[in-house]
Amino acid sequence: MFSLLHIDQIKTLNEVRYSSVSAIFNLRLRQAERIVFGLGSYAVLIVLSGIVIFIYSYFLQQKAAIVQGMSALACVGLVGIHRSRKDLRFLQLNISGYQQVLRTEYFLILLPFLITGLPSGHFIFWLPAMATAIILPWFTPQIENKAMNGLLRWIPLELFEWRSGLRKLWLPVYSLYIAAWAGVRIPYLSLFLLWLISVLAMSFFDHNEDLAMLTERGGSAKKFLQQKLIMHLSWVSVWFMPVVVLHLYFHCENALVIILITLGMMILWAFAILAKYSHYTPGYHYMKQSNFTAVIALLSILPFGFIFPALYSLYYYFKAAEQLKPYFDD
Repeated sequence: MFSLLHIDQIKTLNEVRYSSVSAIFNLRLRQAERIVFGLGSYAVLIVLSGIVIFIYSYFLQQKAAIVQGMSALACVGLVGIHRSRKDLRFLQLNISGYQQVLRTEYFLILLPFLITGLPSGHFIFWLPAMATAIILPWFTPQIENKAMNGLLRWIPLELFEWRSGLRKLWLPVYSLYIAAWAGVRIPYLSLFLLWLISVLAMSFFDHNEDLAMLTERGGSAKKFLQQKLIMHLSWVSVWFMPVVVLHLYFHCENALVIILITLGMMILWAFAILAKYSHYTPGYHYMKQSNFTAVIALLSILPFGFIFPALYSLYYYFKAAEQLKPYFDD
């Protein structure tokens, strides 16, 4: 009798465990659907970027040294993701066997690289990253924002759009920036990662500041726009140019393409700033990311494709100046 009850209890526990794990996977699917819906046309850019990374990964993994570097970066990335999880405590308290959920998520992150690494014969170098994905779920890091606060310490208060945006996106931006430094020896990889940072940063300019903050320094609308562009593009250069110069050093034969892509990224930042102020209304969220914005972002990374974003930036400059005139001493 006791044995039968014990068996029933084990079955019940197994059913609860299966139900909990199954429920969290269903929740993850619904979260992914909401994210895709919220991204709108940017979801297409992310899919295209994923395809490019998948194909590029296959060609990169023909060399053992590059595979070792990619595996090391993957280990660092997984540790960073695990340390920054906000749902870890919830999973520990509510999901029996939550480690299975985490392991599955971490292996899904590695999966594209594992698949493209199989034909190269260097798959063994991915074992450390796979071991990291298996072991990490058993560790409970302290939930802290030291990395984010450390990053924001280097951002001046005048760049309030950056500080606000990085509070939400510091982990992907930080990870992409570190990866850009690590990938300078790989043709165009660093530039592609900096472009992804620029695409993410376009969301920093979705929100309008209040009128008092806008007119704090006075002057004319055109002077305000010029100061805004100079300040933002100067700081973009501070963060991006060291990576670009080092990348150019290793790939000087591609100098023209590198310069054109870098110019396109700078124009993309200018476009985001000017588009915001061309629709400025105090306290109003000026627009949701559109298909047009996604096309501009895609064109900015193509050699000579930046001409179209540059023309629209010029158009938005004059439109923004007219839009801001009522709030300045014009």
